[in-house]
Amino acid sequence: MTNNTYEWCSEGIQPEIDFLQGVDMDIIDWWYKAFDKKENVIIQDVETIKKDHAYTYNTLKVQNVTRLVVCPIRYKDVDNPLIDNHSSLTTFFDMIATLVVSFLKIRNSQNKSKQEAKLSVFPKQMFISKSKAKSELQRIYDDLGIQKTAKAADLAK
Repeated sequence: MTNNTYEWCSEGIQPEIDFLQGVDMDIIDWWYKAFDKKENVIIQDVETIKKDHAYTYNTLKVQNVTRLVVCPIRYKDVDNPLIDNHSSLTTFFDMIATLVVSFLKIRNSQNKSKQEAKLSVFPKQMFISKSKAKSELQRIYDDLGIQKTAKAADLAK
């Protein structure tokens, strides 16, 4: 089983990260066979894999993927690098680590901004009924996964 831990979508593209949790490795086993041969997976039209890779096809089709390029992060001679290659090898891994950390920071910042936006649904000078405020507060609790029932006393906090 594998889990998707990171996803970056263009504007207007529906995120699929929740759908890609606990995915059976058999769906993409042929990708790893290609990687073992130092090849990448390039699918120019998802319909071309329907017959030979039905599980992968179905997984991609549900997500409206029509083309895909998959390549691993790899570096030649990692297991037994040449003695004079250590410096470039560590430089490469430092660059990859910096890139991954940067992407994760961007993701975390975006998630935090989304949560803050949900919490600021009311303009400061807006007057609404107590029942409307209570139902909005309940919606926020539900959206954030807070297992709590909104009460009038919560509105004063």
